[in-house]
Amino acid sequence: MERLSKVRHNAIMVIGLLIIPVLYLVLMWDIRSADPNKQRIYLHNQHVALAIEAYTLIYTNMPGVLTETVDDTNTLARASEVIIRTLLGEDALRNPTGTAFMEPPDASKTHPGAFKDLWSQQHLIRLDDNRDGKIPMGGRSINSPAVIWSIGPNGKNDWGRKDDIVYPR
Repeated sequence: MERLSKVRHNAIMVIGLLIIPVLYLVLMWDIRSADPNKQRIYLHNQHVALAIEAYTLIYTNMPGVLTETVDDTNTLARASEVIIRTLLGEDALRNPTGTAFMEPPDASKTHPGAFKDLWSQQHLIRLDDNRDGKIPMGGRSINSPAVIWSIGPNGKNDWGRKDDIVYPR
């Protein structure tokens, strides 16, 4: 019985050692084959998400207006600008200490509250207003306190689908 247990253990170890390199190669292929511009936008989105988390740790609420159920792209873009201004420390009402939780990319510094992607479109932000851990996005639900996305090179808000670059994925 003990010998059978050792054989099973060894078989599991061999299978594990074979699977890990395959998974690594699959993940690396996905990362290397991605468009570098899209990778940069994804990192910008992640930067905003981390700033939102830092803000909520300090102020215990979300950094902006209600956005979870906004279905109009222009309204959401304006609300996203308010959130960005808050995270930059430029909104004294929502960030009374003026703490900068993030730095915008150089190209965005010319317009207050703007956080533009490579196609000159405002990054869009949806916050989990009711704090249930879910944000509706394009017919699906994303488990996150915030979803940040760029509408991508097609210039059309596809609500996280098609060429939109979404964080978290």
